[in-house]
Amino acid sequence: YVLHKPRGYVSTVSDELGRRTVLDFFADRVSERVYPVGRLDYDTSGVLLMTNDGEFANKMMHPSGEIDKV
Repeated sequence: YVLHKPRGYVSTVSDELGRRTVLDFFADRVSERVYPVGRLDYDTSGVLLMTNDGEFANKMMHPSGEIDKV
């Protein structure tokens, strides 16, 4: 999925401070677990990839994958 993350959400699966997460957008729409690919700051909006493929997410984010991020 491609998500436009608005400001005021964290780019994580869960938040110990109880803030809204990007998974809140998928709670009632997707039955499978999805993961954010990368992170955007709480006060930042922008495009974020979401996937149900944890291996793909790790390959995209881990430095050994040598994927340029802009």
